[in-house]
Amino acid sequence: MLKKHIIITILISIFAQNIYSQEVDFYSELPNKELSDLIISQMSDEELLGQVLMFSYEGDRVSAENLYWVKTKSLGSIKIFGWNATSLYNMVRTISRLQEEAKNKRFKIPLLIATDQEGGWVQHIRGNLSTTPGNLSLGATGNLIDSYNTGVLIGNELKTIGINMNFAPTVDIYQNKNADVIGPRSFSSDPVLAANLSVAFFKGLDKTRVITTAKHFPGHGNTDKDSHGTLPIIKSTLDDLYKNDLIPYQLLFKESVPAVMMGHLGFPNITKTIEAASLSKEFVTDLLKEEMGFKGVAITDDLFMHGARVDGLTFADECKLALLAGNDILLVSKTARFHQQIWDGLLKDMKSDQELKNRVIDAATKVLRLKLEYLKGEGSVTLNPQVSDIKNIPFDGTDEFIQSQAARSITVVKDKNFPYINADNSDSVLLISNYNRFMTIGKEFYPEAKRTWIIDPETFKNVKDTANYFDTVIFCLTSKTNLRVLETLKEYKGKLIVLSFLTPVYLDELPWVDTFIAAYGQGEESMRGAFSALKGFTPANGTFPLNFKEME
Repeated sequence: MLKKHIIITILISIFAQNIYSQEVDFYSELPNKELSDLIISQMSDEELLGQVLMFSYEGDRVSAENLYWVKTKSLGSIKIFGWNATSLYNMVRTISRLQEEAKNKRFKIPLLIATDQEGGWVQHIRGNLSTTPGNLSLGATGNLIDSYNTGVLIGNELKTIGINMNFAPTVDIYQNKNADVIGPRSFSSDPVLAANLSVAFFKGLDKTRVITTAKHFPGHGNTDKDSHGTLPIIKSTLDDLYKNDLIPYQLLFKESVPAVMMGHLGFPNITKTIEAASLSKEFVTDLLKEEMGFKGVAITDDLFMHGARVDGLTFADECKLALLAGNDILLVSKTARFHQQIWDGLLKDMKSDQELKNRVIDAATKVLRLKLEYLKGEGSVTLNPQVSDIKNIPFDGTDEFIQSQAARSITVVKDKNFPYINADNSDSVLLISNYNRFMTIGKEFYPEAKRTWIIDPETFKNVKDTANYFDTVIFCLTSKTNLRVLETLKEYKGKLIVLSFLTPVYLDELPWVDTFIAAYGQGEESMRGAFSALKGFTPANGTFPLNFKEME
């Protein structure tokens, strides 16, 4: 009996060895879970580590440094920043070359190529690519179809140029009036509306097979600080988060959103420490993965941001902390020198720290399964984008959709001089702005208007005196700087019309303004929509997406 048991054990061992020594690669015809387990079991420490790192690169074209990390280190992901996209032609060639190098590796695993293409205010790739009016504009329409179609539009353009992962949508709830870094990137101050629009955007983006990444978990909308420059400290309790910030995530998780970006945000009332949520096991593992049941890939925001810095720790130490907290991909920008330090430190620790090694294996497995789900099969994003395809962007119907969506979002908040037609040119009109496009479009609707540009502090002093020569002033409000200029017109006696673009939050400081129209993008379509509504050519049916009484 004992002899029989030994023979069975030996046979099982041989069978297992045969299975796990089976030659496979990314394109082997096996179920995703089985294939990922086989590949992971055969990976070296270097190959495992490569899958959990996402590096950026300098310049706008392929270099020896780019190729080094893919060819030599099996790097798993690349982040495209604005400085990489100054020439779409060079960027597309670079993506194609890097994916070619990745396919030459023994497992043929393609790269995640990621960027921030939120629409509206934040988009790292411009050129031919479209600028939609943005999330707050979608919040003003409350139209799920508009949000879905925006996701489809952005996804199809990214797909054409080889971008397979988008750090969007921003699902932060606009709770703090001074949350300047979020502002119009948010859908609304209403978490339920934001949740519904987030899911619609995800469904549209997902249809194109571009990977959706909701951000910034657990929520960046309740602080006036920017995590690029510091660690924002947010006083919210866990109960506060569940009542506001986490509502979009709860709905997105039910719909199986594939990725989440962790924010560099401090919550001392929850953790009892001053540490970034992105480096906290309490947030990444306990809250995100276990309590809320997120099954996808957790990605850090850029670990070179000041919000992620920990006194006394090297970048490699911070990366280790982020992995042990539960992150599956570490996003690190900057230079090759720091990349090498991070690589060397993590690889060394993997040899001696079994907990870290196991965490890297788990993270690499999640990343590989994400790639198998999205980067393989019919409809997946091309790994070999062609320069000739750039000319197809924007696609037919894009301009019409963006213009109509912008027009639907226009909101008349105060209407004393609305509409302002001036058909007989009886009033003299002055346009005030720092945007050339505002001036150009304004002249189309009011050809008789004169113009004053807001250029520097010296011009601020002249605005008040200049305005007094005109019956009507149409003022472009886009920022705190513009607000300072607008405030010099408080005693102006003529018709003052404010057209607000991006965030309309400054309205709360302008009780004396009695004509206020809100648009939410900064592109030509939003400005044209605002002037068209003001002139009475098109309806302004948008709903104000912010509740000032509930905002801090």
